[in-house]
Amino acid sequence: MLSSYKAIRDVFTQEETYARQCTGVLWDRNYRKNIGLAFSHGDAWTQVRSLCRHSLREHGTGNRDIMETVIPTEISIKLREMAKESSSNAGKMIHFTSEYFHKSFAKIMSSIVMGKTFESEDPELTQLLQHQEKFIKNGVLAAGILMAFPFLRYIFPETLGYNSQMKGTIGFRSFASVS
Repeated sequence: MLSSYKAIRDVFTQEETYARQCTGVLWDRNYRKNIGLAFSHGDAWTQVRSLCRHSLREHGTGNRDIMETVIPTEISIKLREMAKESSSNAGKMIHFTSEYFHKSFAKIMSSIVMGKTFESEDPELTQLLQHQEKFIKNGVLAAGILMAFPFLRYIFPETLGYNSQMKGTIGFRSFASVS
């Protein structure tokens, strides 16, 4: 993860990040167009790179003031939620798994990257996290297989998680266009 404007600038100016190959499932995720941050090239890459750097700088990536207010605020909200949960379950063990913190992390990232804040029970945020979970669970098993043998996505789309991956991609895009 890139955590400062300087790190982002350094990555975006390296020749290795230009014109990355985009075929098969990755090409499908880009709607068979030269778009996106990871796999665009030429003029599209130049425009996306410039827009991305500008947007991230504008919304606070690397901005110490924003990060020092957003992160402590979200931590205090999460600590209150944990205290409330532990007091209502007195005498019982509570397991705080990594999933317990996904929503807080997503709220922090959306504040920093998009400049938009969400309430904990916001339906948009909940839907985004559901898309993310499906996307990751279905992508872990078949990502390597589909990258090596992209034609299999047409033969076994459900078994290899291709359909779920595409639904997740559409969900992410719709979230981004609304937000």
